[in-house]
Amino acid sequence: MVALVNDERSKENLPPLTMNSSLRASARLRAREIVDVWGHTRPNGTRFFTAVTIAYSRVGENIGAGCPTPARVVQRWMESPGHRSNIMNPCFTLIGVGCHYDSTQPYGTYWGQIFATP
Repeated sequence: MVALVNDERSKENLPPLTMNSSLRASARLRAREIVDVWGHTRPNGTRFFTAVTIAYSRVGENIGAGCPTPARVVQRWMESPGHRSNIMNPCFTLIGVGCHYDSTQPYGTYWGQIFATP
């Protein structure tokens, strides 16, 4: 997925994002959490950024559900102005991506993407 996002950024002459392992863990957590509470608020009532454990000056999140592949969810995000804005934000330099699959849930596949500027 990071390669797909960076391909989109390259079309706008933006530098590639770098995968960050801490953000990846946070995005995986968020992908699991949105099964229970859809949106940018966590199940405990706090905002999504409380899942981020690295220091940052700016942070953003994209979430998605029901897309079985990274290519499909990135395509849908690029079709959404708000999600596209996060992907194309020139201030972001780091990314973390998470996916959670649960066949017992309505959408099956859940995605989290967290962007940050140190």
